[in-house]
Amino acid sequence: MKPFRGEALSWNLTEGVIELALHREPCNEIGSIALGELETFADNLGELEKKAHALVVYSELKPGFCAGADLKELYSRSQEMEQEEALRGVRNFLERIQPDRLGSADYNCRRPRGDIRGRVRTGAGL
Repeated sequence: MKPFRGEALSWNLTEGVIELALHREPCNEIGSIALGELETFADNLGELEKKAHALVVYSELKPGFCAGADLKELYSRSQEMEQEEALRGVRNFLERIQPDRLGSADYNCRRPRGDIRGRVRTGAGL
């Protein structure tokens, strides 16, 4: 499978290791672009997993790693809409960000799981 490089994340399969690199300024918050790319990754994980024995997730950014939603984007976009439409949009985004909506990758992955180390991590996570 060909490597992928998006605006917020990248992945590559090298010698049986899937490397998922996050690189969205300022701190890898999950906004609409990152979420779309995570959904694309989840769609491709089944194929990648056939040739992999490990998945490594890391940040290419020095400031650290935020595993939460981009609240500035959510707020900004909600201000451009009527209240009911904004509530539906925020609810839809938060439902999409849940692990089971991302292909249950963490729960169904047959590979060993680890922890992200070496950088500051903030946010509630997925």
